[in-house]
Amino acid sequence: MKKKMSFNMNKLALVLICTLLVCILVFTFAACSHDETNPKNFQDKQQDTQPDSQIGDETGDNTNTNTGDNNGDNTGNTPSGDSGNTPSTTPDDGGNTTPGGDTPVKSEFEQFVDIISNVQNVNATTTITVSFGGRTLSQKVIEYTRSANGGTVKTTHTSLNTADAQKPYMTEEASLTLNGAEFENKFPNIANVINNARLCEDDYTLTKTNQSLNLSFVIAKADVQTIARLTDAETATIATDINIIVSAGERTPVSFTATYKTTNGNTVSITIVYQE
Repeated sequence: MKKKMSFNMNKLALVLICTLLVCILVFTFAACSHDETNPKNFQDKQQDTQPDSQIGDETGDNTNTNTGDNNGDNTGNTPSGDSGNTPSTTPDDGGNTTPGGDTPVKSEFEQFVDIISNVQNVNATTTITVSFGGRTLSQKVIEYTRSANGGTVKTTHTSLNTADAQKPYMTEEASLTLNGAEFENKFPNIANVINNARLCEDDYTLTKTNQSLNLSFVIAKADVQTIARLTDAETATIATDINIIVSAGERTPVSFTATYKTTNGNTVSITIVYQE
C-alpha cells in the first residue's frame, strides 16, 4: 500500500515538473514574439541600420528605383551647390574675345598687317637707289598706276654713262599695260613680305607716332627680291641683312623702306611710297 502511494507521488511530481517546463517555454516564446513584433523595437532596429543605407545618398548615388518619388522629391531639395546654377564652362567664357564672344581680339601686329593689306585702291611708286660714298650709281623707278581694267607699270632706269659721254647718266624707259590679275601680281603688296618672311611677333618693333604706325624688322634677301622685283643678278649681290621699316596710316600703307649692303660695298635703298 505504501509502495503504491509512493509511486503515485513520484508520478505527480513528474507531471508538475513537465507542466512547469512547458509553461516556461510558452512564456519565453511569447516574450520573444512580443519583442520582435513591437513597433517601437522595430523602429529602433531600423535607426541602428540607417547609416549603411544612406551611403549612396551622401555620395550623390541615389539607387532608389521609384521613378516618381525620385524625380519629384529630389527637385526642390537639392542643396544650392548641387543645383543647376553651376557656373558655365563653355568656350564663351574665354577672355580673348569681343563682347559678343564670337571673334578673337586681334593683336596690334595683326591689326597692322590688316591695314597694310588694303592696297586694292591705291597706286604705288618703287624707287631702288644704288650708291657708293654718297654718289648715286644707278636708280630704278617703277610706277604702278591703276585703271578700270587693270593698270600700267612704267619703269625708268637711270645709270652711269660711259666715261666719254657728254651726260653722266643715261636713262631708259619701258611701260606695260596689264589686265587686273596681271597688275595685282606685279603690284608691291608689302603684307606679302611679312607673310613670306614668316615674321614672328617677337621679331619686330612696332612704334606709334601722331600720324602713323611704324614696323621695323629684318628679312632674308629672297623675300625682298619678290617685293622689289629684283633680278636674280641683283639679288645675288646682297651681302648683309635687310633692314625693313613699314609705315601705315589709319586705313592704308604709307611707305616701305629696305636697306642693305652689296658684295662690292655699295649701299642699296628700296623705297615704296603709296598714294590713295
